[in-house]
Amino acid sequence: MRALGLIVLTLLGACAFSSEREFFTTRDGVQPFADGAHWIWAESGDSGERFELTFDLDDDGRYTVAPRSGQEPIPGVLFVPLSETPEEDYVVQVRLNQDNDAVLYAFLWRTGSGYRLVVDPGRLTADDDLSAADPYCEWQSYQSCSISRREDVFAIYRVLIHSRFVVGGEMPESYVDLLTPGAAVGRPSKDRK
Repeated sequence: MRALGLIVLTLLGACAFSSEREFFTTRDGVQPFADGAHWIWAESGDSGERFELTFDLDDDGRYTVAPRSGQEPIPGVLFVPLSETPEEDYVVQVRLNQDNDAVLYAFLWRTGSGYRLVVDPGRLTADDDLSAADPYCEWQSYQSCSISRREDVFAIYRVLIHSRFVVGGEMPESYVDLLTPGAAVGRPSKDRK
């Protein structure tokens, strides 16, 4: 599968964390990457794809994420820090376009070599034990998690992601690593006031 296709399918709600409205605004967001930063998208598994992404900071404090291959960019990507944890970790919120009611969420945390991203609740664990998130998710087909409250996004991170994968020593069944491509650095970040 083409990498951008995987991103879009995941973000469109097939096996995704989603809500019907945005829970976070640009006031909640931060800019963890310099404007124009390049990262390598590296999918888990032997057949996982690798390609370069560029994170361009928009005037509203969100990013447009574009594969360097010239494929369609994904605008409106917002990173919300998780202040209740000591790690450098984020909720990633995406609305692909203003006409689409679905808002999608992913979870990103710092690793030794970059960041790890999980987007698919149905592929977090081989045993499919997602019951810890039952109070926070309305489970849909294909193990998609529909979220109805802002605080539930944080709770899902605490019970499904942070406790198991960030500090618990487990590995998600499916994930993406964002890796720095050698010495490539982005342009200085735009001033946000």
